[in-house]
Amino acid sequence: MSDRREFFRVAGAGALAAVAMPALAHVRASTPLSLLEGPSGPAVASLDELPVVDRTIERLTLKAGGGSPFAYIDQVGTNMGILRLLDAAASLLTIIGELGLSNSFSTRPRLTEASQCRRHFERHHEYWANYYRYFTHVERVRADRDVAFMFTGNTDSSNYVQPAQASTQLGSTPAVAIAGDDPGVLLAASTLLKQQYALSDRDVAHNMALVKKEALPLGDGSYGTRYETSSVSIMHDPRPRRNVRRSRGMVAVHNKRDRRQPNNLYYAGVYV
Repeated sequence: MSDRREFFRVAGAGALAAVAMPALAHVRASTPLSLLEGPSGPAVASLDELPVVDRTIERLTLKAGGGSPFAYIDQVGTNMGILRLLDAAASLLTIIGELGLSNSFSTRPRLTEASQCRRHFERHHEYWANYYRYFTHVERVRADRDVAFMFTGNTDSSNYVQPAQASTQLGSTPAVAIAGDDPGVLLAASTLLKQQYALSDRDVAHNMALVKKEALPLGDGSYGTRYETSSVSIMHDPRPRRNVRRSRGMVAVHNKRDRRQPNNLYYAGVYV
């Protein structure tokens, strides 16, 4: 299929297929820094110690003299090159594969695994049902049962389900919707982190399980998006960058758990 996308074919009430997950293109890699332990003890902060909303990116960039969180990011962050920002369908398929989730879609999703957070997924399902016909069941990630996901989409002309949106939830926090550029941004941030740290499957799951998403004023009347998980803070500035074809701006990520480099900040231009 075009754009390196593979979709799930619907068969009866659900769909099962082995798919080739598209990879993010990147231009720079480095030796991973293990976060398991450091020379003077653990290099990882406990998840319970971390703030829900982390302002490190603004603190670092505004300290450099900018009125926008991204104005002087090159002075305080590590430039990781350029990444391709995958579309929603390709990104959601990749997330399903990376987290080891089921690729079965149904018109009658089960919410059993939502447990005490069932009402959050019920609200998203009720809204989605106005626009989409197929859904995955709510499923918890094997690497960490506190992380749950649900996906939705419609079929294309070839009777394949094209994932369009998702909902993710961590612990007892409210479920957060993922749509548009959101899944591509999460994958781009995950790629940046994998180039710097030796991440476990549980780390990857936590880095994608949003606990908060909000609009981010960029100082010129335009807005970006802030994403918070239990372990990382991510920002997306969608304003096109100079000399980058099909630019969709920039993605920056801060690892809240890195005690050895508490002011860590990695960023890359993104294109479609």
